[in-house]
Amino acid sequence: FASLAGKTRHELWLELVDLLVGHGAEAEGLDAEAVLRSGLRTTAKEMSGRLYTALADYHVRRGAFSQARDAYVEGIEGARTARDFALVFDAYARYLESMISALMEEEEEGGDDDSLDLLMAVLEDLVASRPVLLNACLLRQNPDNVREWLRRAEMVPAEDAPGVYARAVTTCAPRAPGHNSLWVAFARLYEDSEPKDLPQAREVFRRAVGVEYRTPEDLAAVWCAWVEMEIRAGAGGGRALEVAREAVAQGSACRKSQRCWMLLADLTESLCTLEETKAVYGEMIDHKLATPQVVLNFASVLEEARHYEEAFKAYERGVSAFRPPHSSSIWRAYLGKFVGRYGGRRVERARELFEGALDAAEAPELAELYRWYASFEEEHGLAKNVMTILGSALKVCPAKDKLGVLTAWVAKAKEFYGVARVRQIYQGAIEVEPPEGLGDADVRTVCLRYARLERGLGEIDRARAILRHGSQLANPKERGSGGAGYWEEWNKFEVSHGNEDTFREMLRVKRSVAAFYGQGAASSSAAPAAAGEKPSLPGFVKAETMNQGGGAQENPAAAEEEGNPEDIDIDDDEEEKEKEEKEEVLEAFEIKQKAVPQDVFGSLQPPSVANNKRKDSEKKKPFLGAAERFKRAKTTTTQ
Repeated sequence: FASLAGKTRHELWLELVDLLVGHGAEAEGLDAEAVLRSGLRTTAKEMSGRLYTALADYHVRRGAFSQARDAYVEGIEGARTARDFALVFDAYARYLESMISALMEEEEEGGDDDSLDLLMAVLEDLVASRPVLLNACLLRQNPDNVREWLRRAEMVPAEDAPGVYARAVTTCAPRAPGHNSLWVAFARLYEDSEPKDLPQAREVFRRAVGVEYRTPEDLAAVWCAWVEMEIRAGAGGGRALEVAREAVAQGSACRKSQRCWMLLADLTESLCTLEETKAVYGEMIDHKLATPQVVLNFASVLEEARHYEEAFKAYERGVSAFRPPHSSSIWRAYLGKFVGRYGGRRVERARELFEGALDAAEAPELAELYRWYASFEEEHGLAKNVMTILGSALKVCPAKDKLGVLTAWVAKAKEFYGVARVRQIYQGAIEVEPPEGLGDADVRTVCLRYARLERGLGEIDRARAILRHGSQLANPKERGSGGAGYWEEWNKFEVSHGNEDTFREMLRVKRSVAAFYGQGAASSSAAPAAAGEKPSLPGFVKAETMNQGGGAQENPAAAEEEGNPEDIDIDDDEEEKEKEEKEEVLEAFEIKQKAVPQDVFGSLQPPSVANNKRKDSEKKKPFLGAAERFKRAKTTTTQ
């Protein structure tokens, strides 16, 4: 059937329900109740709540109140979704409230009290039982909902709980998530009862371990719960040990269960002999079920029994069974116990252990292990080995740990061999490049330390050369303890030990380094802007410029006057740099210039100065007339 108005089957059913409820009594020969019940059987589940409330309303309109209550109860018990349950429950509650209100009005006029009390009791019971009724609805919707089964067992009275659990374990599918928790809670019910019914609880567990669960871990959880119940029951723990051994027996589904094996190891360690404990731990390691913590526990048990060599063998099995980084904790415990036990009595074996630990260690752990190894050699071995170990550590350790290793190496070299060896170490550290060498920041720090060492020894030229070597990694524009701090240190050095020439050389190097870093920054920033353009070389002119009409060939003078726009005025730049450099030198050395009196030079005065003096003296002579000048000339000739 296709509706001409385009209505769906659901919409047509809703219209039919409204017609039957409102006008069902007027239709002759039509059984409205039968139509509504046929809708409950044939329509979708989403309409069940609406159909039940419609059926109850139909009976209310006919005055059949008992049949209306039966329809509401039937709807609550038959609802398959929480939405339908809430719809029918609320409608039933409103119906009872309206009936109670009507009876209360009749009571004032002398009505029946028994009917009123009965309806009030029904309403109170309905409200009180709402959680149980909703739980039943959810279980009808999903019978494998383990959480709702457990909640229902808590809602019902204690005497009804075993029946709920029995129905739950049979209704819920064995492969449903959490099905094992139903069996465990079922057995715990008998264990916590007064008096305790342990035989019945054991029977529940016996049935539970025979179920095929979703995963082996679910079965392991049931076995462990059974063992824990036997431990709580007392009796020396013998029955608990038997259950644990049965759980991991040959052919059991929990043969490879790490949880069951660890529980068995704990029980065996507490209740059995050392040989049985060793056998259990050995099987765990053989079956690859042990964790690093299990290996450490095994070794601890053997150490407590003073079986030290067997404990070391357990460590050996552990480090061979696990790969880094999981074996790191075993290696550290092994080294600590071995060195603490033997000290310097078995140096060669300890060295082998340290080498093995270093081979298996991750990069973040290398620095700590190398320092530990060097400390052991310093205490029980040779100073030469200490230097070799720290030198190897500097090559393989991560960049963030290299400076710390170098500091320790320098300290030991100074203690054992003196300044000459320290110089070699510093020299090698600043020459080797990453990844074996130091990073740029660490090289700057080492150069400063090296220069301070040479300065303390009076080797000023060596210190200056070291500072110059490290300056190529120090950007003067980098603030903080980086480049700027490095140049400030060199500046103080030149002020204290240098002269004007060395200070000028330092400034020249500083400008070169600043230009290098500035050129790199400019190149990186100009690269995106110049995308799609061909690079031009300084000093070259484009071909279009040479071929333009009326160009340089027609007017060479104008071309010469115009010049190349890419030409650099080197003389002006050099003069400005020399001027700035001179000012910095004067400021650094605090030199004040003062004119030297010309009389100091005597006959060594330049001709220009002598002529100036003669002119000055002539300017100071008095004015002479013509007659006086002839008289003096004649007197001079006569003489």
